[in-house]
Amino acid sequence: MALYALTGELVYQADLEGKSGINSLEWALVNKAHQAVASGLYLYLLRVEGGSGEQVKTGKVLVIH
Repeated sequence: MALYALTGELVYQADLEGKSGINSLEWALVNKAHQAVASGLYLYLLRVEGGSGEQVKTGKVLVIH
């Protein structure tokens, strides 16, 4: 799962490989440098591989401090 700022900058990335059955993820609202992210809109990209091949899901996350 990858989380991007609207500028396209990769803000956060979680490797969920081998963790089947996970349907939620906690994010501490910090970037890759462990600094707090600003309030705003972020985009996520989730890739899931299963018996029917790879599925890609995208969406938006709104952060309000």
